[in-house]
Amino acid sequence: MMVMTRKAPDITWGQLKKLNQQASIRLPAVEAPATADNRFLTYLAVIGETSEKVRQTWMLGWRALADGSVLPPDASMTREESWKLTLHWMTSTL
Repeated sequence: MMVMTRKAPDITWGQLKKLNQQASIRLPAVEAPATADNRFLTYLAVIGETSEKVRQTWMLGWRALADGSVLPPDASMTREESWKLTLHWMTSTL
């Protein structure tokens, strides 16, 4: 079975700046010296934490889709419309 993967979007300067800001906050919090090695490890920790938040948010969305809780009571939206609304909600809460 062949699995096709999607191309990830390119990283922006804004994302790199935010990553650096988050790392700069965390380094003093753990009382680590600001070496290049520690900064890199902090980047990995920030990325890992963010990835976990995204995974948990997606799992909540899938669970809501599976049990139908994202559909309004009158069910006037199609599943596709409901999915789009759920995706919008999930991405706006990150």
